[in-house]
This record gives sequence, C-alpha cells and structure tokens, in this order.
Amino acid sequence: MTEIFIYSALLAAATLGGAAVVHIWGKKLVKQLSLLLAFGGAYLIGLIFLHLVPEVFHSGHSHGEATMLSPGWFILIGFVLQIFLEYFSNGIEHGHSHLHDDHSHGHHYDHGGHHHAHPGGHKHRAFPIAAFLSLCVHGFIEAMPLAGGVHAHHHHHHGDVHIALDPSSLMIGLMIHTFPVAMVLAALLLATKLTKRWQWFYITVFAVVPLAGMLLSDALLHHSSIDANQLLSALGGMLVGILLHIATTMLFETADGHHFNLRKLLIIGVGLGLAAVTLA
Repeated sequence: MTEIFIYSALLAAATLGGAAVVHIWGKKLVKQLSLLLAFGGAYLIGLIFLHLVPEVFHSGHSHGEATMLSPGWFILIGFVLQIFLEYFSNGIEHGHSHLHDDHSHGHHYDHGGHHHAHPGGHKHRAFPIAAFLSLCVHGFIEAMPLAGGVHAHHHHHHGDVHIALDPSSLMIGLMIHTFPVAMVLAALLLATKLTKRWQWFYITVFAVVPLAGMLLSDALLHHSSIDANQLLSALGGMLVGILLHIATTMLFETADGHHFNLRKLLIIGVGLGLAAVTLA
C-alpha cells in the first residue's frame, strides 16, 4: 500500500509540475510542446513494445489457450475506449493543442484545448466539464495497472501470480505522458473565467484521480473471488490499447504537414533509445 501512495504522489507531482510551468512561463514553454510530445510518444512506444506487451501476453497465456478474455481483446477494448473518450475531450490526453504566438489579449479555447486568438479583447470560454471528466476517466483507468504491478511483485514469489509487471517503468512512462497533458489542461483552464483558486482545484482533482484508480485496482486484486492474473492481464491490455492510440497520435501530431524535421526526428530517436536502455 505504501508504494501505491508513493506512485500516486509522483504522478501528482508530474501533473502539478506541468500546470505550474504553464502558469509561470506560459506560451514560451508551450511553443516547445511539440518536441516534448515527440519525446513522450517515442518513449511510450518503447514502453509498450519492450515492456507492456510481453508481460501482458505472458500473463494472458499462462492459463493455456487464448480465449475471448485473451489480452488481444482487452488491447482492442482499450484502443476503442480511448477513441470514445476523445469524442468528449478532443485529444487533451495526447497534448492536442494548437497554441499560436499571438500578442493580443483575447484568447479562447474550444472544448478540445484548441487555442484561438481574438484581437478585439478578452473573450473566455466556459469550462468544458465533459472534457475534464473524460480526462479524469482516462487518468483513473491508466493508473490502475500500477497497483497491479505492486501486487504482482509482492505475490510473484508465492507462485500465485504469473505476470511480472514492473510498476517503476510504467510509472516513468505515465509521468512523461502526464506532464504535457497537465500543461494543456492548465492552458485550457487559463482561458476560462475561472479564478486561480478554481483552476488549481480542478488541476488538483485531476492529480489525485490516479490514486483512486490504484486503490480500486488494489481492492479488486485482494478480493478472493477474482483471479489476479486475469485482472492484471485485462488492466494491462486496456492500458496498452489506450497508450498505443495516444503514443501514435503524439508522434503523428508532431509532424508539420506530415513531415518530420530533423530536430523532432532526433528527439524521437532519443525517446526510443532511452526506452530501449531503461526497459529492455
């Protein structure tokens, strides 16, 4: 249980840190968001194929022949679920934000975090609660396997859990993913009529959502009637599907007119290289 609170604190730090840099440096940092997304997308791709996929399929096939509950189905469910969530969020989960360098004071964001400038003066948008709730559901689900990894490491030596999720590697990947998401959320909140106190309230809620997901996952794993391997396989598979959609979108959206420049290619190479070194 202690590890769960440590991991949730680190994820919360990534969220609060991403929001803080937007409040402090604003557009100066947001203009570099595409490079951060390129690195994060590349690292997540490495996390998926070097870490999550082998472990999820190892667990899924530890009981014999693949069935309708095999990891592949849960990966597909996670992928489709992310598409559904983005119907409401318009891609905040993968840093979808077009922020232009504009010197006027009138700006607003649509419900997907897209920035539009209004040179005529101050214009604000109402806070899009549907997008925020979608983002919270996303954070809740993707944090659940962290508790599964803690549970697996504690019980692996007893022979009753066959999956060997490494929660530390997963946590690093989620922190790299969460940081730019928090930046976009903070920018979205800044464009609303909300006071600073309410802006930080919503950011804090988003920061603690992963803890709720991990606590639910931990409770389910300790329920005697639930097969831990099947649950870990399901949670891991859904996470792979969710992150696969996000990571590929992050990489595609770093392209300018579908063409990568040399700097972004180098950043992607660094992300993949770091994933290979730390996860292989």
